[in-house]
Amino acid sequence: MPTDPAVQEFLDGFEHPMKAEIQAIRELIVNCDPSITEGIKWNSMSFRTTEWFATLNKRATDRIEFVLHIGAKVKADANTTTIQDPKNMLKWLGKDRAMMTILDRDDLRAKEVSIRQVIIEWIQHL
Repeated sequence: MPTDPAVQEFLDGFEHPMKAEIQAIRELIVNCDPSITEGIKWNSMSFRTTEWFATLNKRATDRIEFVLHIGAKVKADANTTTIQDPKNMLKWLGKDRAMMTILDRDDLRAKEVSIRQVIIEWIQHL
């Protein structure tokens, strides 16, 4: 897995009750497509291809939340609401962003295939 030292440093100092699951999601996202890389954006672990598209919400401690977005700047013509979400894990925050929530280890296992599908489809909108 390609590793950004800044992300590893962030994770080393990050306290979260579901840190192992965050690491698993990190690996899952990076392995969805060879063009995906990681970094620190908005003071949190984030992922990108040509644009930043996913950022860990650090404030949630009883679950894992990632904000999915279409780059650092809002794009008026972006519309990701057509993305398939069979596990209903996305809460739409706008036409170009959604919150993906994982409740616990069992929820992650149940949603793993769907997470991969959402990420692959999401990056096609970048």
